[in-house]
Formats: sequence, structure tokens, C-alpha cells
Amino acid sequence: MDGAKLVAADSKKRHVFWPSPEMKKQAWISTPKIYSMAGKNPKAFWAGLAKEGLSWEKPWKKLYESKPPYFKWFLGGKLNASYNCLDRHLKDRGNKVAIIWEPEPLNER
Repeated sequence: MDGAKLVAADSKKRHVFWPSPEMKKQAWISTPKIYSMAGKNPKAFWAGLAKEGLSWEKPWKKLYESKPPYFKWFLGGKLNASYNCLDRHLKDRGNKVAIIWEPEPLNER
């Protein structure tokens, strides 16, 4: 996948980037069991994903609160976005490029 283009710019709409078919295929969840679990018990489903997929500095005390039109999730919990997005991946991927910065051409400013 090195060098593969995962998003394409839309020339008609500035700042709109559509995912490539390859990226869509990687992102699509095609396991019916997952949809069934989410539909049967959405609170347990999202709690499980949050416990499995995120590192919590402080666990939540209440999973969900609904006071329409306001909805709150993971009340009392505390996350460190930097740790979850970057730091925890350093052990296995610390030598890989995380961000490639490309300046815009001077004539397009």
C-alpha cells in the first residue's frame, strides 16, 4: 500500500476529499454480528468498544445520559487524546512516519 492514494480531492468542491475505493473497503464493517450486537444493546456495544479501543485515565461513572436534545456519554471519564491518538502506538509504530507536511505552492495562497 506504500504510495497508494487513499483520498481524492473533489475539483468542484474545495476542501472536500472523498475516500478511495481501497479506503472504503478497509473501513467498511461487513460482519452482520456487529450490527446485530449494536442494535440489540447499543449501550453495552459502545461501552465495550470504549473499554477495548481507548485508554482511560479515569473510567466513566455513568455510561449515558439522555436529556433531549442533549446526550452525554462516558460521564466522569477522562481521556488523554494525545496518548490515545499517538503515544500508545509508539511501541509498535514509533519508527513510521505519522504526518507528512506539504506546503501549499506560493502561487495558490
